[in-house]
Amino acid sequence: MVLQRTIPALFPALFTAILVLGAAPPLHAQPPAHYWPEFPPAARMVVTADVDNLPKLFPEDPGGGFGAMMFTLQSLAGLMALEVRERNGDAYLWIDMDKNESWARWRDETLRLSGMARVDAPDPMALIREQAERGLVRGYILYRADTGERGMYEAPPGKGDEYNCSVNVATSLAAELGAVIVDERAESAFTALGLPRLKDARPLDEAWLLQGNDLSCSRSWIHLLDPKAPHMRDHAIASRSLCVFGVNDVTERALRRLDLNAPVFGWNGGDEYKATSQLSRTGHYNTASNWIFNLPPLASVPPVEDAPELNHHSRPEPLALDWDTESHFTAFVMSDGDNVQWSLGNFFDHRDYWRAPSRTTFPMGWTAPVFDLDQTAAPALAWLKRTASPNDYTLSF
Repeated sequence: MVLQRTIPALFPALFTAILVLGAAPPLHAQPPAHYWPEFPPAARMVVTADVDNLPKLFPEDPGGGFGAMMFTLQSLAGLMALEVRERNGDAYLWIDMDKNESWARWRDETLRLSGMARVDAPDPMALIREQAERGLVRGYILYRADTGERGMYEAPPGKGDEYNCSVNVATSLAAELGAVIVDERAESAFTALGLPRLKDARPLDEAWLLQGNDLSCSRSWIHLLDPKAPHMRDHAIASRSLCVFGVNDVTERALRRLDLNAPVFGWNGGDEYKATSQLSRTGHYNTASNWIFNLPPLASVPPVEDAPELNHHSRPEPLALDWDTESHFTAFVMSDGDNVQWSLGNFFDHRDYWRAPSRTTFPMGWTAPVFDLDQTAAPALAWLKRTASPNDYTLSF
């Protein structure tokens, strides 16, 4: 009360200016309270075989989590989630990672909290055939894999070097065409299923998308995805998102076609300052999420109403501290908890982080993407709340 009475008395002009500015309408559109795409509940969750056991589709195919089948299954998961989101579909697809303790937990917690029935589908080709027979999958889009030596999420090479982004074109068109995406070297396996080729994206690039071929893609958000990586393509397709990569003129144009203050999912390659400054310059914000699987079914779980309040154990009491001139205060904070995939990946089960033997023995602050998890992964946020100790304090990154 003393502060409230004193400030206007000392600075009447400044206080009046603050009131006027505070009452003025916003100069720019404000982001919605729920900025991630929303996914409604479904009756069933179809669970594949463990990702490490996904088959190779051609001799040089690495198989597993980075093989051609993984790209195709990501697109199938996107089409199934799109059907739930837009046409009252009744099933999500969960690409299983049973050997990863965290992802196995999120699968089980998603099933428990949502009430979805689990349906196992160990044969991916049989699952694709089933979804084609019921009309969800109309055909496939052919793409050419980026086989250059560049590492994942390194900057795309300069002109003249080997680089192919046609998988991003295929991902951007999959929702509109009702198509799974298929590596050109695996095409015979899908023609054998009787699927027609709906589009050949091999000669196309992201610039082609922006020449009037992006009309079916949302302007509410965008995905930055490395053509070498399958992750998050289910989420991009399910939300009818445009997919691009690289800090370049094409990405600049793709960002400028969006609504103001649009969320940017995934991550860009190369220098972090160049990537993030491009987003700031175009009026958008990024939430790092380029290594996530299975986000649509996770996001369909509503926030857990009876979960204990975050930080309910560890409320700091500033007025109870000894503020004499000889007192010194130190805070220990893990500062890089902004990454949604890190929260869903190894953070909770890593012995250097949440499962560290010394955790809970001294006060520690943990930054976390609290608002992102509330909209995308209620099971993970509930786990954070449930397993926090009186010495753990969570801060939004």
